[in-house]
Amino acid sequence: MPIPFDKKAMRFFVDDDKNFIKWAKANKKYLPGSLDLKNISKYGVVLSVVRGGVGMWSGFQMDRGSTYSRHRKGADDRYGVLAKDYTTRSLYNGWDGAPAAKVTRKNLIDAATRVYVLDLNSLRDKYDVSGLQSDRAISKMGATALKTAKEIKDENRKRYTAILQDKAAMTDIDKAVRDSIELLNTHISDALKKGEMDQYGNFVIGTNPKGRSVSLKDGASAIRNMLDDYQRYKDYERQDKEAKAEGREDNYYAREVKAYAKRLTDYAKLVKAKNYGW
Repeated sequence: MPIPFDKKAMRFFVDDDKNFIKWAKANKKYLPGSLDLKNISKYGVVLSVVRGGVGMWSGFQMDRGSTYSRHRKGADDRYGVLAKDYTTRSLYNGWDGAPAAKVTRKNLIDAATRVYVLDLNSLRDKYDVSGLQSDRAISKMGATALKTAKEIKDENRKRYTAILQDKAAMTDIDKAVRDSIELLNTHISDALKKGEMDQYGNFVIGTNPKGRSVSLKDGASAIRNMLDDYQRYKDYERQDKEAKAEGREDNYYAREVKAYAKRLTDYAKLVKAKNYGW
């Protein structure tokens, strides 16, 4: 029977082969990771949790995160034994016809003896929480009267920041970065032609609005920092498009795109004002 890999359902691929479980109970004293003989006897082994043809990571994420993020997920964060080479080899070592440690369509179909399907649309319709959300909104209105001045101020600041991020996301970030890099290169070129140095022997670009000296090193650092942020912005933009293509409009990457858009527009203003020296 063909197994559709669409984004409207989550599929739990399981190996509950009775012969394998009987063999494991007879030949295995210990199982790798959090597996134990008692549980696999009842439920089998979860090979992978899949949505839209993607083996999911912890938190039911459909991707592992940005290449540049320190929170990027590894194989140990992926659901199911087939995502982990050591776990797969340890569990099936000695069993004839052991599956490969790969989360691929063919491998899952070949290895699984059972697939549990959660239809997300049906669950969403059945357990709609719009009524609860309305009740929470009413409760929230009453709770506002109990908040301190600092809590209200913090909330307003967050709301203001979100507005600025939305506004920044609608600007031409590519052009802003390109113009800023060209301007910084002009600053550096002019400083080299002028040849003026500060007391520490650094070429001077000029002074910022506060009167502090801006050095050639400050200009070079500004280019590097802006390009680093721009690279992250483009990577988050790419992953946001992929997430939206999968039906996830409000996702982590969309929020990061807005945050980095604001960082870059703020940096562009600093460059124009020669206010990038620290």
